Amino acid sequence: MKKEYNLRNKKLKTRPPDSESEESDEDSDYTTTSNESTESEIISSSPDTDDEEDEDESDPVNVNITFTLSKDEFEEVPDESDDEPPPENNIQLQKEVLDKLLELKTNYKDLPIMKDLESLYATETKKYEKRKSKLDEQLKESHIKKFEKLTSFKTITDVKYFSKLSLDEQIAFLSKLETITNIDPKPLRIRLIESDIPNEYKVFALKKMQALNHLSETEGGEYYKIKYWIDAFMDIPFGVYKDLPVSINDGVDKCHEFIENAKSILDKATYGLTDAKIQIMQYIGQLITNPKSIGTCIAFEGPMGTGKTTLVKEGISKILNRPFAFFALGGATDSSTLEGHSITYEGSVWGKIVDTLKTCKCMNPVFYFDELDKVSDTPKGEEIIGILTHLTDTSQNDKFHDKYFAEIEFDLSRAIFIFSYNVRAKVNPILRDRMYVIQTEGYTTPQKMIITKDYLSVAIQKNINFQPNDVIITDASIQFIIEKYTEEKGVRELKRCIENIYTKLNLFRIMKPSCNLFEKELNFKVTFPFTVNPDMVQKLLKHETATVNHMMYM
Repeated sequence: MKKEYNLRNKKLKTRPPDSESEESDEDSDYTTTSNESTESEIISSSPDTDDEEDEDESDPVNVNITFTLSKDEFEEVPDESDDEPPPENNIQLQKEVLDKLLELKTNYKDLPIMKDLESLYATETKKYEKRKSKLDEQLKESHIKKFEKLTSFKTITDVKYFSKLSLDEQIAFLSKLETITNIDPKPLRIRLIESDIPNEYKVFALKKMQALNHLSETEGGEYYKIKYWIDAFMDIPFGVYKDLPVSINDGVDKCHEFIENAKSILDKATYGLTDAKIQIMQYIGQLITNPKSIGTCIAFEGPMGTGKTTLVKEGISKILNRPFAFFALGGATDSSTLEGHSITYEGSVWGKIVDTLKTCKCMNPVFYFDELDKVSDTPKGEEIIGILTHLTDTSQNDKFHDKYFAEIEFDLSRAIFIFSYNVRAKVNPILRDRMYVIQTEGYTTPQKMIITKDYLSVAIQKNINFQPNDVIITDASIQFIIEKYTEEKGVRELKRCIENIYTKLNLFRIMKPSCNLFEKELNFKVTFPFTVNPDMVQKLLKHETATVNHMMYM
């Protein structure tokens, strides 16, 4: 059997054997060559005569090697200087060389020259790691400079954190940052000039930018104050309004279709509240005939749990295709929450009104102020009422001021302001007179039964992923829940009871029958579809009681 070791494709760059250059302290580099192949040594062991064949009956061994692995015959490749780390392509080439050496070690481990090959591999590995380390440091410095360039507002802490990331983490982070930055690659000054911002406000912003050019990040607070102001100012959607998709100019048929769809959305959102829906439809009709009509101010007065918030969020906001902005006034004690702080203070920010405009990206969102009657009865509370009074005055709300943007006037005349409260006597009469007040009465038992079947159960089933016929709550059971467990004019407590039933039954379909999670009264077999009767209601709602103290709303 013929044995042959052919390394013709594994080539080394060599120098002539008679070279008199000094021997390097380290092993020489293993490098690829051009297409011209130079065989520096061919070792061949083959029979010369027939007699020798007869004397040795074993197969001849033919070793054909196209290079020499002797240390002193390699051409030494000089290291790059410390000041000039090698480029990435050289590092990649060196990595390929190491892979080839490793392949040689694996495939030709029986050769006598293996000791020299292993020594060469170890030396080249050290060189590669050293050069790779230098290149990584250089790349990190480059990434930090790129991060500082791409980040419009940064702090020293941001830069320090980024510099401590690994190379791969920095590359991934910069890739995401570039994607965000490329959304709007225009310089800030060009964006300002091309925007729909009123010219008098552009002047203020350009002055701020000019002042920023004379400052540096190392100067501390003043630089970041101005930079923060400019970034926030550029996010305000001056002149951007959300309009209806139809107007009177589109023809009567399209108007009919839109009005029918609007009524359907309101009916799906809540049951009843006819007066409120009529008032909303009137305003929608006003917008159809005059898209630039000024906004409106509506107040819902009535007990909790009657669907006031749902009507606004799932009804008005969806019909008008405008963002919904929720403000909880309960316990509010500081007017700066709404109108911000002066920029002269360290750490000051703009108020929630302007923040809503920035978030909603339009100047006419739906502002919803909940629990107006819960504003604190203090001088601070009176300041809040004063701001709300200004917002709801159609002759003044085109010039709303935020303390942070002292020079800027915000036109909120086309926005919608909706308030809700439970007790009329606790609402400032001046503010109340600026609103169109709609009273929402409580629901009767028959109405609550309809709401349970057509609204509450449907929403709960969808949320827990029950099919419509998986759980059947009888009319007698619903009436039993209303009379025994709810003592309210609204349906908030009723919803909680129905939800409790569904969530407990949901556990029965996912836990083992032997699981002793509940008390003995609930140790029964549940199969779906499952019918809930009054006796079952008592077991499922054993610990439930009417918890609403209605005296606080009298």
